Amino acid sequence: FPSHDTPGGINQFIHAGTAGVNTQPFRWYYGQSNAVLAELTYQSRLSIGKTDPQYNLDVNGTGYFASNLIVSGIVSATGSLSYGSGANQVTLGAGGAPATIKNANLYVTSGVTTISELHVTGSNRIGLNTTSPLLGFDARSSSGYFNSLGINTSSITGQLHVNGQSLLTGRVAIGTTGFSSLS
Repeated sequence: FPSHDTPGGINQFIHAGTAGVNTQPFRWYYGQSNAVLAELTYQSRLSIGKTDPQYNLDVNGTGYFASNLIVSGIVSATGSLSYGSGANQVTLGAGGAPATIKNANLYVTSGVTTISELHVTGSNRIGLNTTSPLLGFDARSSSGYFNSLGINTSSITGQLHVNGQSLLTGRVAIGTTGFSSLS
């Protein structure tokens, strides 16, 4: 065997032998307090900061990856999951049930996105086909289809319910498909 007699280093070798049920784990201790720093079981489970690992890698504390973390399965979080920092930090699961996405931009290039509730904070603006909405809802370059529309009311009693004064310029059609000029 090569010599590894560096002061303070680990001077142990794992020898081939029979492993089986109840084979004891390898443990690394901190010499000043005898606290377990890490444990490796015969099931190839490694724990850091705890004993009796339940997963292949079981960490009690914060993990940091300076490069990529690749997950080919499911990511499960019992708390919230955040990425980014400062104004660019996005947090999933920030508000409890139902699941929330906090501080994120929704950018979908194809398909249909179904949202049961949308709460807009900050500038309180939603823009369709624009990145700079001028008003609360800005769809100046788009058409819209509504079953009913209420303006300045929360109790819509018709297909178009306007509560207050209206200013119409241009042409208007009421009860017909032809337009008449307003004078």
